[in-house]
This record gives sequence, structure tokens and C-alpha cells, in this order.
Amino acid sequence: MARYSMHLRDGTEKLVDPNPREFASLAALHGALLTAARELLTRDAGNGTLDFRFRIDAEDESGSIVCSVRLEHAWRESPMEPG
Repeated sequence: MARYSMHLRDGTEKLVDPNPREFASLAALHGALLTAARELLTRDAGNGTLDFRFRIDAEDESGSIVCSVRLEHAWRESPMEPG
């Protein structure tokens, strides 16, 4: 299984994930990104704000971005749609 780190970015800032996790497929990785994005949005909505500037990028061990989810898309995307 491949290992990926998920980083939160807004174009200028980056919150680095220091603990890569293993995923069996890119579909499983995309599902984890979508879940993480929705958890962030849920927390923010509870605080009375939604900030759609951010995205979560998944990088492989070489540092290449292999999957990305914008928070705005996570808010609008149906749970049944593939990434």
C-alpha cells in the first residue's frame, strides 16, 4: 500500500501533515480527503464561518500531489460522486 500525507493549503499558507497514512487505492485516498474537508467545514460552520479558500492535497512519498479536494467542492459534491 502507498503512503500519503494530507496538507491543507490556501495558495500562500500550508499546514503540513507530519504523519503519512496508507491507502489501498486512490479512491480510498479521495474518500479520506473528502471526509477531512467536510469535517473542517462542519467545524467552521459551527463557528459561524465557511472559508472556501482552502484545499487538501495528498502527496505521495516523493512529494508529488496525487489527489486534491477543494473545500468548496467538498461542500457541493454528492457523497456518491467519484472524485
